[in-house]
Amino acid sequence: MGGLAGHMSHLYGDNGLKFSELISIVKRVASGDLVYNEKADGQNIHVTMDTNRNVYFARNKTDYNMMGRSADRIQSDYEGKGFQTQAEIFGDGCRAIESVLKSLSEEKMNLVFNDPRMPKAYINCEIIHINH
Repeated sequence: MGGLAGHMSHLYGDNGLKFSELISIVKRVASGDLVYNEKADGQNIHVTMDTNRNVYFARNKTDYNMMGRSADRIQSDYEGKGFQTQAEIFGDGCRAIESVLKSLSEEKMNLVFNDPRMPKAYINCEIIHINH
């Protein structure tokens, strides 16, 4: 997970991993004996919703501290920087997420986003776009 969620752990970043354990992992990969889950890589985004059902997205801590950006704002920010692919991915993806969240019942919306013990609740999402 990148951006707001922090760094994703990798083998080379595990300072407690012994060389013998690394060799064991490599051997198990080579022989097909390692059970694993494949991660489809997408674009990481976090989402929240206020009591008026406005949906906000955060890509980093700056977005989080500002309560996030709208789907249109994220898309236009990427377009303004010349990143057309990211503009399409985030624009379409954020609008799809927004549509689902706005369809939540009042009870579910309050349960997820308006718990007074968690005033800044965000959901971590991965956008995997059909064209990219």
